[in-house]
Amino acid sequence: MTTLHEGNLAMQQAVLRAAGDALTFPVREEVLLSETEFRTTAAKLRDAHVDAIAVLLHPAHSGIFARVLRQSGVLLPLFALGNFEDLGVRKSAAGTLDGQ
Repeated sequence: MTTLHEGNLAMQQAVLRAAGDALTFPVREEVLLSETEFRTTAAKLRDAHVDAIAVLLHPAHSGIFARVLRQSGVLLPLFALGNFEDLGVRKSAAGTLDGQ
């Protein structure tokens, strides 16, 4: 899951390069900075049978996305490149990023 933003797209490319053939990403979504509706993506991820979710979103999106996932019953592990420590992200996630 990536925000269509220069920094986030660079993180996405770094993860894809580092993963090489060792990891697959069956669901790849990219959203605009103005997007805040993630229920459709949550449903896709729930139905895709993936092991974890790469959250390469703008800080404004990360907490909202995590909250929507958890409210939708998606309890998969999440990982990011440093975005989860942002206080705004943690507040908007309403506790759903604890331990991630």
